[in-house]
Amino acid sequence: MTWLLVTWRLVTLIPLTLGSPGGEAEEAEEQVEPAMPAEGAFQADDGRRVTGRQPPEGPAVRPVAPPWPRLSVCAATVPRMTDTSGDDRRLPPALAELARTPIDYADGEGIDFEPYDAFDSAEATTEWLRQWTGNPELDGDAFRVFGQDGTGGLAALWRVRTGRPLTEQPVVFLSSEGERGVVAGSLSDFLWVLAEGIGPLESVLYDDHSPRPDGALPALAARHATTPRRPARTIISEARAEFPAFDEHIDDLCR
Repeated sequence: MTWLLVTWRLVTLIPLTLGSPGGEAEEAEEQVEPAMPAEGAFQADDGRRVTGRQPPEGPAVRPVAPPWPRLSVCAATVPRMTDTSGDDRRLPPALAELARTPIDYADGEGIDFEPYDAFDSAEATTEWLRQWTGNPELDGDAFRVFGQDGTGGLAALWRVRTGRPLTEQPVVFLSSEGERGVVAGSLSDFLWVLAEGIGPLESVLYDDHSPRPDGALPALAARHATTPRRPARTIISEARAEFPAFDEHIDDLCR
């Protein structure tokens, strides 16, 4: 039978051997356990994996490195390409190049559009939307403003497709006089509209969407567009059909 004796620092085992051949119990000497290394894991050559404070007896063993600590989702979240929940205000490459591309106004016969080299800030977008609608309770998070016409009407990506990247959001235009409309169903389609010489203002205010290819814009669209090239009138018509309630949505925001 085995008795458990407790010393002032260490728990030791004092084995007692009973039932010896002579019928007398032999009392084992008290053993003091030496200091042990930190508990770890060891791999034996025969494939055994054991844990403890020291390597086990038997075939050669070697320490096993502890596994990397696990990171929680909150501590290390990998951003997704389709995530638009954050306040991402970096221009997509197509808009960044558009900002560097000359656009010919042609004394009113060309495109009345000035692209920005950065999205408007959240504060500026909110202030604009509140002034445009007369509603002080709104914020501008649903819009990414990236350009304007000569009178101050703004073109923006409307973040209406939940969980989709900015490049897949529709392009809309809100003029300084209250006109508004959907220009294209995506940034790619918007590039094809520009390539035909039609800007946001022209697509919303005018019914004539006849092609007037403009300078470097067709080449820019060819480099960045991910949708098939189609006539501007087709793209505009498709976008309006896909988002028929845009006008009503804006009306609901107004006070």
